[in-house]
Amino acid sequence: MHNFNELFFREHQKQMRKTLPSFSKALFCFYAILACAHPFFVPPPHQWSMSLISGISAIIFMLCSVYVRHKDQQLSEKNIVVVICTMAILAIANTFLHLVLTTDLLQSTNVLFICVALSAVGFSIRAFLIFLIFINCSWLAIVWFFNLTSDPAFTHFVFTMIIGSFISALLARTRYKLLQFSVMEIMRRKDVETKLQVANNLLSKNANLDPLTGLPNRRFYDSFLKGKWQEVIESKASISLIIIDIDHFKTFNDDYGHQVGDEVLVVVGKTLAQCIRASTDLIARYGGEEFVAIVPNMSEHKTLQLAERMRQQISALEFKSKQITISLGSATVHPDQTSDLASLFKQADQALYDAKAQGRNRACHAKSDLGK
Repeated sequence: MHNFNELFFREHQKQMRKTLPSFSKALFCFYAILACAHPFFVPPPHQWSMSLISGISAIIFMLCSVYVRHKDQQLSEKNIVVVICTMAILAIANTFLHLVLTTDLLQSTNVLFICVALSAVGFSIRAFLIFLIFINCSWLAIVWFFNLTSDPAFTHFVFTMIIGSFISALLARTRYKLLQFSVMEIMRRKDVETKLQVANNLLSKNANLDPLTGLPNRRFYDSFLKGKWQEVIESKASISLIIIDIDHFKTFNDDYGHQVGDEVLVVVGKTLAQCIRASTDLIARYGGEEFVAIVPNMSEHKTLQLAERMRQQISALEFKSKQITISLGSATVHPDQTSDLASLFKQADQALYDAKAQGRNRACHAKSDLGK
């Protein structure tokens, strides 16, 4: 499950990367229009000064837009905060300068637009509130220092700043609450997906295991053998198959019951698994009292030695004062693209038949005539 703070931060940055370019472009367009409109709608003598101020502001907003688009996915939280603060201070300073030059009450209402727009972009709630308090205190200090409190236009400006800050703070808090809810929903879905994935993996694993012995089952054996078959063809190596059958297994079930028979299968399976190379070989339960071992890159002589070691390990076991023995048939081939996979099993099965015919409790190896 993802850490909430980490996921919240990631989602917040994602929103900023989507919103900030559009916000900076909107401010660019707004001040570019003002720069063009001031000479026609503002009475002299300050229309060109206001047009120049708006034009410079528009250029800076355009540069901000280009910067955030260029950074895109590399735009960090620090970069976002710097860009937003720069744009906000510039926009409010622009409005203040217009107010100084014209003492037009309508100019101060732009602050409301700027503050509300800021809440749509925003950064952390704490940083956002500190930023608003800093801006308000700064303009209050300026108004007080220059003794502008008696001018209705500047009084209007200050109250607009305070009201705009209050509204934008409420909007920013609402936005963050919605973002938190969205992140919690994402975490809930990811948690469900993780649990579902774990359950699917467990089902997939169980589908390839024999429930009694815990060894791979015939289904996994078939897929493993096909994969190894292609590998040894490409590497021009050998592959051996050993079929193991528990001798007179029916007598365990008849004399002691099926539960004891199951215990015999478990013990035999564990003992056989200890004889093979865990990194390359496979021992699987083929069905009933039969097991199979796939052994790549092993010569006929060493394969027969391995089968004999298996036989001796099992013969050393006693269960209910009754000795357990096995018969084994093995085959080794060097396959090529024309070789038949089924022939390998037939050879090992014939070797197992020979071992049983010779009195059981022995290992026989088939002479390979496949793909030599």
